[in-house]
Formats: sequence, C-alpha cells, structure tokens
Amino acid sequence: MNIRIEAQARKVTTNFDYMYKVVPSESNFSWAQHMLDFYYLRRNTGNLDYGMKFEFQKQYLTLYDAPKAYTIDDPDELYRIGVNGSASWKMAQQWYLNANVTSLFASDFKEAIDFSEIQYSGKIFLGIGFGPDTPYQKLKVGLGYGILRERPLLYPFFSYAQSLSKKITLELGYPHSTLHYRINERHYLMSTGSFNGEYTNIHLPPNTPNNLPYGTVRLSQYAFDLNIGYHYKIQPQWNTVIKIGYLIDNTATINDRHNNILYDLATDPSVYLSMGITYKIHN
Repeated sequence: MNIRIEAQARKVTTNFDYMYKVVPSESNFSWAQHMLDFYYLRRNTGNLDYGMKFEFQKQYLTLYDAPKAYTIDDPDELYRIGVNGSASWKMAQQWYLNANVTSLFASDFKEAIDFSEIQYSGKIFLGIGFGPDTPYQKLKVGLGYGILRERPLLYPFFSYAQSLSKKITLELGYPHSTLHYRINERHYLMSTGSFNGEYTNIHLPPNTPNNLPYGTVRLSQYAFDLNIGYHYKIQPQWNTVIKIGYLIDNTATINDRHNNILYDLATDPSVYLSMGITYKIHN
C-alpha cells in the first residue's frame, strides 16, 4: 500500500509518502516492508533547484528453516534511516546538471551504531532536452555509486526518454527503464524495470552456537525488479494504484564484513503485489 500527501506552494513542493510492500517466496526467506519518506523541493526563479528527502524503512524478515544456527529472531526487524540531498543546475539552452547524494544507517540497531552501518550512494549526470516539449525527448548521461547487486560500486548511468505518441512515453536506460501509457486523463499504465540492491547489518550474540562467527554480519539482497502498475485518478486530489511485480534473480545471503558468504538463503524468483492511494494538496 502506498499513501502520499503532496503540498505545493508557489515554487515549493513537499511530499509525504507511506508505502507497504509484501514479497512472498517459496524459499526459506520472505519479507515485508514499511517505508516513510518526507521530501522537500525548492524551485528557484534562477537556474538552481534543490531538494532534500528524509527516509525511514522498517523491514520484517521471515526465515522458515534457516539459519537457525545464527539465532536470528523470526521474524527479525531491520531498519534503514537516511537523508538525501539533490540539486539541479539549469545550464545554457536545454542543458542541465543534476547531482544527488544519500547517506543512511542500515542495521537491526541491537547494538550501538558504528561507522560500518553508514552507507553512501548517489549519482551525477548531465541532461539535455531535444526540440520542443512535444514530442518529448531527453538524454541523460553520468555516473552513479551504490548497490545494484552484491556490493557498492561505481556504475555508468544513462537514459534516453522519448514520447512515441500522445499516449506513450518510453525511457530506456541503466539501471532503470520505464514505459508509460496514458489511456486517458484519469487512467494510465506504467511498467518499470530496475536493478535494486541493499545490505543491512545484523548483530549476533556471543552465544551463537556451532562455533559460527558472532558479532556483526550483513544481510545482502538484490534482484531485478520488473513490474507494471495501473493508476486511476479518482478525483483531482486522489489517485489509486495497483501494481504487480516479479523479482528476477532474487538473491539474499548472509555475509561477513569481507563479503564472504556465510549462509545462502536459497531464494527464488518471486511475484509481489502492492496497492496504494495518493492524496495531493495544491496551495
């Protein structure tokens, strides 16, 4: 479920998002997630726009048969708390430069916070729009840093977006692509494909049995998320969405600090379903 409250005052936009998502699995591992975001964007009369986002995420893990030897609670609760800053500089003609940086804590918070629980990600790219607003065309090229699969890395970022008709807009890129189909003013479909990855610290007690390592280990998760959503505008302020997705190469492992796999949770590709509602306030 996704709930959004959005307020716009002249050139200021403020979003409040709540999302609930459940990912079942036929393997020994499934999870549910609550996510709360607060986003602020300031559009200036000059060439610089800037924004900030605060995020809180709580994830419930269900481990059916393993790894019992690690005495991980069933379900365990993991948290991600972070802040994101972004800026966009409008350059000459249709060129612009965009940069954003995220810093967050990812842990079960069963022990005192240390620097190993701080993660950083972000990207910087140069964009250009082609011709008039209709047909829409835009190219973005840059670099990103973050977790797409097993570990944080520097990766190329690019996308090309174009309106193929009055109803269809396609954006092809890496690590994210989108297809938008506008049925009419109140109905539209959106399909996305993206690489998603994250890891979270788990603190194991000294009495962990079987001579297994105790202390801090990491739950690493990654997948390619392919989904399609149906969006319906109930009225100008209210929107609903129903989305079904499929996690390809859905993987979860427990690793040590050196990224060696201590336990493979043997996850399978998984279908998920989410539903939501959006409320917008315009001042």
